[in-house]
Amino acid sequence: MKVAMKWLILVGLITISLVFYSASFAAGGTVFLILGVLFEMAFWFGLLKTQKSTAKP
Repeated sequence: MKVAMKWLILVGLITISLVFYSASFAAGGTVFLILGVLFEMAFWFGLLKTQKSTAKP
């Protein structure tokens, strides 16, 4: 995957999680809070994911 596409997806994930967090605080909805946590976890797992080397010895 291209680096620019990876960063675009990560920015989208963190933006969606912030939207769900703000919706949960405004509406008091637990579902929105859980969705925000899930999207934030996806962001961190995507950010910390290491690429495997495909170089042959």
